[in-house]
Amino acid sequence: MGVLGFINHVLNFAAPALALAVVLPVLSRWMPMGRGAATGTATQIVVLAVVNMAVLVAGLLFFGRDGKMVSYLSMAAACATAQFLMVGAWRS
Repeated sequence: MGVLGFINHVLNFAAPALALAVVLPVLSRWMPMGRGAATGTATQIVVLAVVNMAVLVAGLLFFGRDGKMVSYLSMAAACATAQFLMVGAWRS
């Protein structure tokens, strides 16, 4: 595998994690509980990207391959939990 092939694989591995990390904070601003977030949108994006990538890497190490639906489900659950904690939704 060449360098361009490796870069393509890494970008395709990270794309779902980064897309969810960008979309969730932006869309949560439209929800009533997301308006009073203690952290800014950029901070939320960075935290969610780190959480999502950690879950995908853990799924890769556990299953030995990527693309398992359990890994994506775990990523979505971890991302939603982190967003819930960052906006302080339990207080509303």
